Amino acid sequence: MNSDSEALENNAIQQAEKIQEIIAKCWADEDFKIRLLANTVKTLQEENIDVTEGVNIKAVENTESVFHLVIPAKPNELSDEMLDQVVGGVDFNNLGKAVIEGCLKRPLFRFGDGGFRNVGIKS
Repeated sequence: MNSDSEALENNAIQQAEKIQEIIAKCWADEDFKIRLLANTVKTLQEENIDVTEGVNIKAVENTESVFHLVIPAKPNELSDEMLDQVVGGVDFNNLGKAVIEGCLKRPLFRFGDGGFRNVGIKS
């Protein structure tokens, strides 16, 4: 694994850990959860998470009767292997791996200096 791949992987791990902390705080503190749902960016900033100006982040909550399916932004390029996995039938293990690999190559946020920094989306 090259240093860029390692940096992206480390960033993804740090981002996931911080998100887990935020979720745990929501479960422990109903008022915090209400604030996060009502004004996600402001609440994240209050938690010392730096959100790039102009980036909109929306927290939503799954319930017993509502489940949110989040569709990641489509990567600019999908390898032939990734396309074959999707077109040839849905193998959720490999599809999930392909999506994660695509997201790791172009993360929306980069964790550092106390927060997530937008590294841009190109359409």
